[in-house]
Amino acid sequence: SDGYWRVFERSWPAWLGGLLLGLTNFAMFAYATAWFIYGGFSLGGSWLLSFVGIEPATKPVSPWTHTGFVHDGAIILGALIACLLASNFRIRMPRRKIRLAEGFVGGLLMGVGAMLAPGCNIGGLFSAIAALSLSGFVMLFALAIGAYSGVLLTRWRLKREIRSGAVAMYERPAGATPPGTRSARWRQPGVGLAVLVASGVMVISGPIS
Repeated sequence: SDGYWRVFERSWPAWLGGLLLGLTNFAMFAYATAWFIYGGFSLGGSWLLSFVGIEPATKPVSPWTHTGFVHDGAIILGALIACLLASNFRIRMPRRKIRLAEGFVGGLLMGVGAMLAPGCNIGGLFSAIAALSLSGFVMLFALAIGAYSGVLLTRWRLKREIRSGAVAMYERPAGATPPGTRSARWRQPGVGLAVLVASGVMVISGPIS
């Protein structure tokens, strides 16, 4: 029991995460294509517009046959499974509603930036540097400036909130271990295991037509 929670609940070392990401990208590069994100999201958006009757400039192919879209879906599904295995899945709502607007605007700007670049911090940075592309190092420099500016802005905002007493960002605490009995603690890992098995069965059975 303790060994399980040590693996799935505690944070892994940064070097181990980086090593696993590098090996994953190497395997994907050797098998099909380098790891990328933004292409899948843009295709998903075009397909959604076409589905509701708004025809984009280029007719989109089926997203289920697009490598990038499958990558994106697998990342989201994997994050869900990881949260469930750690028994740390919760729907957290910010106490201050302005956080919702900030998240929407931030996501919108990220999407616009990924389409203008084109590329995100995966395809435009991680995979590009692995391929020794100059564009990856240029993006690294730009992202470093943006990240540093974002940290300064966040620290300034948190200092203001601390002075005003509004330091709680979420209505529920974001602790790693949820309250409840031992059986309740194992409920989410059971669901996560079921989702993992179902995902494996779908992969083995073949692509969706």
